[in-house]
Amino acid sequence: LTGYLNTIIYSVGYSVISVSLSVLTGYALSKHNLPGKKLFDYFFIFAMYFSGGLIPIYLLVKSLGLINKLYTLWIIDVLLIYHVILARSYFESSIPDVLYDAASIDGCNTAQTFVKIVIPLSKPIVVVLGLFCLVHQWNSYFNAMIYLNERRFYPLQLVLREILVIS
Repeated sequence: LTGYLNTIIYSVGYSVISVSLSVLTGYALSKHNLPGKKLFDYFFIFAMYFSGGLIPIYLLVKSLGLINKLYTLWIIDVLLIYHVILARSYFESSIPDVLYDAASIDGCNTAQTFVKIVIPLSKPIVVVLGLFCLVHQWNSYFNAMIYLNERRFYPLQLVLREILVIS
């Protein structure tokens, strides 16, 4: 039961943080007047194809003291570039620029426009990204195997792996 509870905590926490960051980043990158937009696009695409590697990331996590912490699995791979691209594409194609203009005429700043107009209209992409993140974290066992050493923090996948290895 502890494995189930840990997996639910990891999956829900990861999904909330990841969807929030993906939607915020996708919204910022969907703006045509963003300074350095092309540079950010190239940076994200480069980071999507080439990661830093397992050993440097492990050394960073260890030096930050995040080994055997509940929230470690929430922040490892929290911003998936594919999700940012999905959110950016949704904002560019589904929310017309006329709504942004109408909001600015009504006196909304960028944050108010995001909260009052963009978020209510982006429920479909939020649900899709939430399901993607939930399934991604629910099925993930490798990060837990690397960064968690205490059995009380094991998600269900490591508990089941342990049962299979023992028998």
